[in-house]
Amino acid sequence: MPDIPTPRLVALWAAVDAVPVEDAPGWAAHWLVAGHDGDDVRTLAGLSGKHAGEVRDVLPAALADCGASIPSADVATAALSFTRVARMFTDDRAGYRWAAQKAAEIVEDSPTHAVAGLPLSTLTDSSDEAEVSRACAEHLATWG
Repeated sequence: MPDIPTPRLVALWAAVDAVPVEDAPGWAAHWLVAGHDGDDVRTLAGLSGKHAGEVRDVLPAALADCGASIPSADVATAALSFTRVARMFTDDRAGYRWAAQKAAEIVEDSPTHAVAGLPLSTLTDSSDEAEVSRACAEHLATWG
């Protein structure tokens, strides 16, 4: 079974118009089983996914039912970039120095408001392995 993205991760995808709408109703069904509830998440879970407009219409409210809101595209872009770095580090596909360097590059290339408060935004080229590990774990726990 493929991984089910968290509502917060789907909110990031929605901000950059990258949600595979055909999959969203199935995710919503899993979110219901996981304990999220609300009229809109139930509505989304009941859709077939064949009608993209219906899914797009209800998705923001369904995400809100799950405690996730769609951020600005700048925030979503930074958070998704950090998610990629964090996953590569935690999956042992990248070392801590690379992860710290990439995080610092993302911060440098992003508007200040986009990275403020994101766990990996505190990393610098001189961050040690413990700092990188903590920031990556915190980021993935928050953003999925």
